[in-house]
Amino acid sequence: MASLTDRYAVSLLRVAAKDKKLEEIYAHVLGMTDQAEKLDEQTRPEILTEFLKLVPPSDLHAVFLKFLRMARKHLGLLDISVFSAAPLSEAQTINVKQKLAETFGSKISLVYKVDESLLGGLRIIAGHSVIDNTIKKRLADMKKNVYRGVYFKQC
Repeated sequence: MASLTDRYAVSLLRVAAKDKKLEEIYAHVLGMTDQAEKLDEQTRPEILTEFLKLVPPSDLHAVFLKFLRMARKHLGLLDISVFSAAPLSEAQTINVKQKLAETFGSKISLVYKVDESLLGGLRIIAGHSVIDNTIKKRLADMKKNVYRGVYFKQC
């Protein structure tokens, strides 16, 4: 049996798709935090404003996560996560998004996160593909190669 969270998410998806506003609703929900009352009501689509009146605030985050997963599938978007050691500038973000769109197709959903442990470079996860061009990965590879060389010289 579907949970109440699932029912809310499915309802929002159906209404947004029926009104041909799924991409707009998706973009707004993607930018939202679980603190919905802090959002500017004038820029929020009416469908979303009415929906927020129905969903208990404690369930909102789970409903939005479920909605986003279903909307990406419905829209045919590929989830791509980009991790960098430091925040990218707006120009860098646009450049990365353009390159990824060229590589994986124009329908992508980009999630960007800062991970200071990477030291530098980018890690990109797209479906089952991982592109790891980080300093952390390069150092790990160098360490492995050094140990491999030491091991073979002793034998």
